[in-house]
Amino acid sequence: MKQTLGVFNTDRVNRQGFRFDIAGLASMLNQSWRGSPSFISHDFHRLIGWTNALGLHIQAEEVRLMGRFTFPENQEEHQQMHEQAMLYLQERIGEVKPDLKRQLQDLLGQHLSGEHSFLIRECVSVIDDGIAKRTFPDLFPSDETDKRSLVDVRKLKCIGPGVFEYKGCALFAHRYFRRSLSQLNNLNDVFLAKLLELKDISELEIQIALDPNSVGLPNTYQMPIELQHWWGPRFNDDLTRIPTGVTRHEATERTRDFHGISHMEFWWHQQNDIQTLECEEVRTSRTFGTNFSADYEDDEMYGCRYVHSMVDSKTKLPYHLDGAIREYEETAYIDRLDQDISKSGKTSRYVKLWRVDGPVEINLWKELICHFYRDNELAGEYLGAEKDALAIETMPSQTPAVTANTIFPPRIASEFGVHAMVTYQPLNNYDPEVDCMMIALGAISFAAAQRLVMEYSALDYVKMLRESLEGEVQLSQNIAWICYDDMDINLPLLLLNGRHAVSNTNTALQILWDMCKSFTAQSEHRFITSNISIVASDRLVSISLAAFAKDFVTMLPQGMPKLPEEISDIEEWLTALHATMAKYLKDQVSPCSVEDLMRLNGCFFMSRSFLPESCKVQFNDAGEGTVEFPESETRVVEMISSKQWHLTPARLIYKALCSSCQCEYAACNCKVLITPSSTTVSVEDCELVGFAVTERSANCSAKS
Repeated sequence: MKQTLGVFNTDRVNRQGFRFDIAGLASMLNQSWRGSPSFISHDFHRLIGWTNALGLHIQAEEVRLMGRFTFPENQEEHQQMHEQAMLYLQERIGEVKPDLKRQLQDLLGQHLSGEHSFLIRECVSVIDDGIAKRTFPDLFPSDETDKRSLVDVRKLKCIGPGVFEYKGCALFAHRYFRRSLSQLNNLNDVFLAKLLELKDISELEIQIALDPNSVGLPNTYQMPIELQHWWGPRFNDDLTRIPTGVTRHEATERTRDFHGISHMEFWWHQQNDIQTLECEEVRTSRTFGTNFSADYEDDEMYGCRYVHSMVDSKTKLPYHLDGAIREYEETAYIDRLDQDISKSGKTSRYVKLWRVDGPVEINLWKELICHFYRDNELAGEYLGAEKDALAIETMPSQTPAVTANTIFPPRIASEFGVHAMVTYQPLNNYDPEVDCMMIALGAISFAAAQRLVMEYSALDYVKMLRESLEGEVQLSQNIAWICYDDMDINLPLLLLNGRHAVSNTNTALQILWDMCKSFTAQSEHRFITSNISIVASDRLVSISLAAFAKDFVTMLPQGMPKLPEEISDIEEWLTALHATMAKYLKDQVSPCSVEDLMRLNGCFFMSRSFLPESCKVQFNDAGEGTVEFPESETRVVEMISSKQWHLTPARLIYKALCSSCQCEYAACNCKVLITPSSTTVSVEDCELVGFAVTERSANCSAKS
């Protein structure tokens, strides 16, 4: 499986015009950290991967809900994920509470066929062929393929886009308003909301098709929120610019892959001496209009959206506009691919979905057409829409060669500030008898083996934890201590369990702040990452921090806020932390990137870049030396020659003595970084493992 991180949401105003505060983002995290399937364009029939809400990323500028994407890389992995997705959908939308089932059964009674199913959608619903038609025959006077089966929207009580209350029941816009024409998917709420707004224009007659196969409970209505951005077009009003005849617009590769659309055809012609437009999209993926099972594998059907309109020659305005689905069986669909729109459609199953009669302003006419074709930008492209400001470009992936280019050190901006991350993860194997465990996050390849390492500069932190925490602090086994001659410190992961876990976390956070205060007092420009994990009842709650020491002290002058006694109330701590950090927000400061620091599990860790073995290094006793680079790596040579980058040795420390107590420094209580004037360390036994590249050498930038 391939995994990557991404931003799921933020506390900024989104393109739909609303924002989520920390409480809202925390609620999303709480609901989705265990994971859910990811579908292309919110279509439950088009599985692409798995997503887990990972945690809340706090910085002064904004709060982000971060997530992890997992994608299958072969057929076996895809099948495994497909089975998990089906179980998830059954639990999420197929398991209706018994009392709600009884309410629907009481409402519908003898009209149920016995072949019905229950789903959780906009409302808790029953899906049963013809159930709405049998229950309310006055609304369904004919078959759904009859053009006269549309209903005047002014006769319906709307409780949401495409959802109507009628005689104590919820009725829905036709299922063909849903992606892939499927009962499983959400309605096209943007188009339906725009269509229903027209009822306030008295000159217009608006009709819509209702779904004969579903009925819901109106008191269970919840409006689905899709944060996918679908924009309305921005047009001029001159229809004369639109060419006559058949025009074909091909979809981009991205549109074909993500939205299942091959191309779209537009046909202007004279129908009974009336200027007429017909347009139809042609799909690459099947639809599910005659069934609603995500596992449906019977005969393939292709439902293509179709629009028909007529223009008044005197007013130059459209006076009729309707939308429908042309549904093709597989053989008819193959024939459709070989014909253009002027010769096709005769063999399709035609279902009209909506109709507007009366003078329609051209900009509104175009807007309705474009919203009906949600996820298909070809309609707007043809009708003259401006290009969206956030056009997406795809670039071919390239795997860089292992050259000196791979040694670029992580870039930490001077205005980085303080970054915090709170993540939820499943409880994996851990020793319930150990209350405090220090775990190595670093690893190096050395002597044909992988070694877990803790950084020697983190020893003072480990010692202070041992002195201050409730319970014994243990170190994970088989670790080595490594010393980097730079100004970065990755503190080991602190795993806390038991009744003192929260109070020990508060103590550890205070120790971190005290360390930063000491570094700041010494004018040491150190960058620090810290990770603490707390074993809660049903999850592992992790708190990760990254910042320059000075920023920790400046932006949190009173220290870290105290965690609540119940870790489940951590939302309060997040709010307090962000409020304190936001006080030091500078005007017009953009959030800094942490992509070089954040691991797939959400923890912060500064990974060093090492010189590849192909770069030969020679040093003398005075510390002077030479490095050989390929001639093509001019930028690397320039950065090192100008001392913007520094080569620093990395050594495994096997034995080092403390000058104050003459004991092994790793075992004594002295602290050289916190009290450098009174303590020094003499390295007695070490081994060089390589050279790291850094912007913050301990020898060149120890003082800020």
